[in-house]
Amino acid sequence: MARGRPFRYHDRTRNIRLRGFSGIMSTPCDQTQHLDEQVVADYLKRHPDFFTRHGALLAELELSHETGPATSLIERQVSVLRHHNRQYRERLQELVRIAHDNDHLIERLQQLTLALLDTSELARLAELLEQSLAADFNADTSALHLLDAPQALAVEEAMRDFVHIHHEDSAIPAEARKIVARRKPACGRFEQETLDFLFGTEAETITSAALLPLDMGNGEAAGLLAIGSRDPRRFHAEMGTAYLRHMGELIGRRLRPHLARA
Repeated sequence: MARGRPFRYHDRTRNIRLRGFSGIMSTPCDQTQHLDEQVVADYLKRHPDFFTRHGALLAELELSHETGPATSLIERQVSVLRHHNRQYRERLQELVRIAHDNDHLIERLQQLTLALLDTSELARLAELLEQSLAADFNADTSALHLLDAPQALAVEEAMRDFVHIHHEDSAIPAEARKIVARRKPACGRFEQETLDFLFGTEAETITSAALLPLDMGNGEAAGLLAIGSRDPRRFHAEMGTAYLRHMGELIGRRLRPHLARA
């Protein structure tokens, strides 16, 4: 009896090819390793109930963290939710604080309005305004500048530290002129020349300011009300100016009769 050839087993699974397919078949392990992450992400988005159907998987998954030990997906989700809730709570508290501040501002502005309406004397008007800015609006310093004022206009000696009268031939910084011409309040930092003009010897301590054009409602502006602060964050270019504009218009209209009589 002839001896047959010994049987040899050849593992050729790595080179198996399918007809019509030129690539080499990959094993399930290879497919998992090369699976596109975006495919997984898209699948989870299309099947939001995946972890509901596979709840046990949540506790088994661990997420690495650069600053600490690995945590389960549930723990990470709880941590993220707590962080978001803390941010929302802080934002809500900030909005509530702003609302309270606005309520107080409206109340103080109303009190100032009534006080200015009750006086007809220029000296008394200036006195009330200076006192209110310091006591109610926390101004470190303030100054009322009347521009292009008639030659006959004058104020009492006691108010000259607050009220400054400039006639047509007075030298006015260009920056101040532009703010008056725009008829809109300007807040933030200004050129040193402008600060020196507005605040005099106190200009060196002022790091932010609000400048209010005094719109008289007749197409003209009486000048500028300057409010200075030693806090560089007190007045800035991004802040709302609705209340400041209202104040400037109120003061401008109260000044109009005095400028007309001068």
